Amino acid sequence: MKKLCKALLLSCLIVFSVQVKSYAECANVTFKYDPESQYEINTQIGYITDVQFHAGETITFLSTGDSQRWMLDATSVGDIQHLYIKPTAEENSTNLIVNTNQRIYRLILHSTKQYISIVNWSYVEDVENAKNDSTSSQEPKISIKEIKYNDAYKIKRSKSKNWLPVKIYDDGIRTYISVPRESKNDLPTIHILDGKKSNLVNYRITNDGWFIIDRIFDKAILSFTANQSITVTNLKGEQ
Repeated sequence: MKKLCKALLLSCLIVFSVQVKSYAECANVTFKYDPESQYEINTQIGYITDVQFHAGETITFLSTGDSQRWMLDATSVGDIQHLYIKPTAEENSTNLIVNTNQRIYRLILHSTKQYISIVNWSYVEDVENAKNDSTSSQEPKISIKEIKYNDAYKIKRSKSKNWLPVKIYDDGIRTYISVPRESKNDLPTIHILDGKKSNLVNYRITNDGWFIIDRIFDKAILSFTANQSITVTNLKGEQ
């Protein structure tokens, strides 16, 4: 009897550990920083969203419209400032203003059924520096005419989802998904299907409503809630 109980307990622990690992998966999102933009962030009760700032930035001021139902904590790891956000009530939203020694960030926080694990930004000055570095290298330049674009994608949405991507294409390296301007802050988690495996991928967001994934795929699922999703199939990959 004791051996049976131990076996049952061990099997329960194994199942629980697998469930927790699967449930904790979520997306990392990179916003393109614009001082005049607001950024919407999905959070979830029981989980912490980690907002990361530019190297060298330090938080000088924090203010939220609802300090009763939101927990905020800040710390630094090396030269990176982190802000940890945790909701304490379901289905509520508020705004958050973050001032640093270099920038101001305006956030809209939502308590939802799924959360974004890590939020960070890309900055114009970093892009410019990268361009300068690339032009000074000795690598041969690729003409825009040499890049082959593929826009053969099929889109299918769940019945409860009320919008579809405007355009999808890839350049052989990255995949670009354009969403309606009014829906650009309706952020999904994106899973790429590889046979029977489902792999979570990170993506970047531009202010004009493009999701950029740093790879191409045969099939992907954009999940918004348990009942709302969009399936994207690369028709070229099916050939």
